[in-house]
Amino acid sequence: MLGWTLLAGTAMAQATRKADPPPAHPSGRKADSKPIQRSLGKPNPKGTHASHATHSRAPQGPQGVAPAKGVSPPARTAAKPAPTSPARRLAGTAAGAAAGAAAAGVAGAAAASAVVSGQAPASSTANGSANTFPTPNPTPNPSPNPTVNSTANSTANSTANPPANVAPNSEPTPTPTSAPTTAVSQSANPAPKSAASAAPNLAPGVGVLRAARAQLPSAPGDDAFVIARNAFVANDINRLSVAAASVDAAHPLRPHVDAWRLRLQLNDSRFDADGSVRIFLDRFAGTLAADGVRRDWVLSLARRGLWSEFEQQYPRLAARGPDDPQPGCADARRRALTGDPIALTAAREALPLGRELGETCAALLEQLAGQGVLSQADLWRRLLAAVDGGALTAVRKFATLLPTLEEARALNAALDQPQSEVLVAPSANFRELVVIALARQARNEPQQAAERLMRYGPRLTDDDRAWVWAQVAAAGARRLHPDAAQWAHRGAIVAGAGVPLGTVSDETLAWLARAGLRSRDWKLVRGAIERMTETGRADPAWRYWWAKSVAAEGRTEEANQQMRAIAGPWSFYGLLAADELGLVQTLPARPPPASDDELVEVMGHSGVIRALKFSDLNLRPESVKEMAFTVRTLSDRQILALSEALRRRGLHDRSIAVAERTVATHDPGLRFPTPYRDLVSEAARAQDLEPAFVYGLVRQESRFLAEARSVVGAAGLMQLMPATAKWVARKVGANSFTPSRIHEPDLNLRFGSFYLRRVLDELDGSPMLAAAAYNAGPGRPKAWRASLPVGVEGAAFAETIPFTETRDYVKKVLANSVAYAALLEPGTTGQRLPSLKIRLGQVAPRAAVPGEAP
Repeated sequence: MLGWTLLAGTAMAQATRKADPPPAHPSGRKADSKPIQRSLGKPNPKGTHASHATHSRAPQGPQGVAPAKGVSPPARTAAKPAPTSPARRLAGTAAGAAAGAAAAGVAGAAAASAVVSGQAPASSTANGSANTFPTPNPTPNPSPNPTVNSTANSTANSTANPPANVAPNSEPTPTPTSAPTTAVSQSANPAPKSAASAAPNLAPGVGVLRAARAQLPSAPGDDAFVIARNAFVANDINRLSVAAASVDAAHPLRPHVDAWRLRLQLNDSRFDADGSVRIFLDRFAGTLAADGVRRDWVLSLARRGLWSEFEQQYPRLAARGPDDPQPGCADARRRALTGDPIALTAAREALPLGRELGETCAALLEQLAGQGVLSQADLWRRLLAAVDGGALTAVRKFATLLPTLEEARALNAALDQPQSEVLVAPSANFRELVVIALARQARNEPQQAAERLMRYGPRLTDDDRAWVWAQVAAAGARRLHPDAAQWAHRGAIVAGAGVPLGTVSDETLAWLARAGLRSRDWKLVRGAIERMTETGRADPAWRYWWAKSVAAEGRTEEANQQMRAIAGPWSFYGLLAADELGLVQTLPARPPPASDDELVEVMGHSGVIRALKFSDLNLRPESVKEMAFTVRTLSDRQILALSEALRRRGLHDRSIAVAERTVATHDPGLRFPTPYRDLVSEAARAQDLEPAFVYGLVRQESRFLAEARSVVGAAGLMQLMPATAKWVARKVGANSFTPSRIHEPDLNLRFGSFYLRRVLDELDGSPMLAAAAYNAGPGRPKAWRASLPVGVEGAAFAETIPFTETRDYVKKVLANSVAYAALLEPGTTGQRLPSLKIRLGQVAPRAAVPGEAP
């Protein structure tokens, strides 16, 4: 690896902490509030030191840190919604040997062998896929029957409704609390790799593979493939067809090109694609591409009323479930047509609550309304749930079916100008409009909404008032308003008021529970959790806090039963539950390593090759989805082999994500890898930090991708913002520093550790508060702490962080660090995990004092 110049190594540890003018929060990023897909990461709001990062990668938390030196923190407004932070979603790195081989066209087995041997594949021939679906005619063809197996791509101007895009099952959802802007990092997309970025301590041959990969030619049609993908997202069948003609038939991702074309045709009435779809599904059965086509075909069949074919295809669809309600709504439409009472009840329940309906579910709503299945009370309940979820299109759809809300202008005013006093004028629909307007106003102005509710509440029903108070209280809790718990009690949610179930979402109830946690109001915590749906109550977070709430009432055995159900070494609440029970938690022994034959076999899997090819083209969402679709069919043994193969190629983000999918056999070394071990240890020691804490943070920030770069510019292993890095450089006297060096692992780790030490000192040595500061900026956790009405345990403080991204980030960094504390000790097998509860400590109210860290 290249020898990186160390910048004033000793000076960094001993640098005087004299206040330079700190840079203005360099991150301007916004926290990704959507549920991490989990998968592999979201932006975290950061605002400090080296990485004001706001990434939300998937791991866990802090480790022990050296005693803090209590430096007073800077003050900031607590209630202000955070500017987004740099989320730590690291875009996929260029594929390694296997992916590179696939990209270059080397056969799957040969590519896999390269991973094991450490040899770079030499061939640049396109990877043959004998089954590649023939491309349609590239010339415009307005004919209604273009077939997929014609020799060229068919084209046509697309006027159809947008097809389900690469993530066809996505539905608009209410945006969670936005994350703060920070000085560190955000969702990162890896910058182009170079041989110089190879990490130390990787398996033999990885450096060779990376260097070779940088020189591998693109597979024939790579550029055209990306154009085709973008055309699909833009619903442009003409441009897609033209690009498809230039994608080699042997390209590993060719099936996706043909799938995209078919999906656009299925959404365009000018085409009759059913025959071509059948051919495609037979040829590529069991693939993600085929499942996407089948999903859109099922919806097309439902639109056209072709129920016989629908009945055959729907059961074969893999992507069914709550994340994508459209196919379920289509099946509900079919069943409801029979008029059977049981089918009609099931159809009514298939309608999604609290979210946008989408085309197929909207058609189901109209069908059920026409059949007289939905009462006015049911429609009102569903409208309230849509208001709760911020699904305004659905609100307007339900309103058209309610006689009291048919007048669109008044409804639009209630939704878009909720503070207007015009709404309170006596009218036939006064009650409905005021309920909607107050709930909408509460989102941004909970105090004003509460005052208006006090004035107009007597003119509402008891259930209406309870529901609106829940909305006001949840909005107040998101802003850490001191009256949030009191407002929740006014809504009598904890007493099981007559508010219809389903009109107050689990997300809203979660904020009521958080209001109770901040005020140590266990009755409110328990009551809010008990009002959640079965799915909400099953979340480990709420199982844990329900157990704590009943324990506070003396119901110890019930509490312990819940704690035992979630205790374990792999998650934040699993570790906390074990601490509450006094259980000794250890990481399992590592299973026998995968053999070379196992590595070759799994890396030759066509789904793996496609996932890595997507990664090679920097199409991370598609890569993640392809890999997840593939992994679901693998055994634990195969999953661990795949994780190891990815680790050997330096693709730590993918390796970790795959390792976390095992069910019974787990490998802690793959879940918590330790690349750059010497550099991490040296940087941590220089700042008197625990290496486990630094590792826990790096795992969440960048997943060990040195080339990671967020959309706002946070870069490197610790996701430093350029302005933060410059601030650190001034503090340590690194006059030769230039932003171009920010990706260098050694420099990035030294600067990031320096910044982490600073915020740790400003926040009284609390790893939990320091992690929050690294993600959201030091001013925010200081303000959140200052606004506490009473002292709380660290876990409660972490759970009530108002930014979704930062809350998730802190819990994962801390849980990560506990695992690393055990792994980094001699004799890691069976090593006892340290107490997470002790690491979290207690948090007492304290005035926010400005510090010097940006």
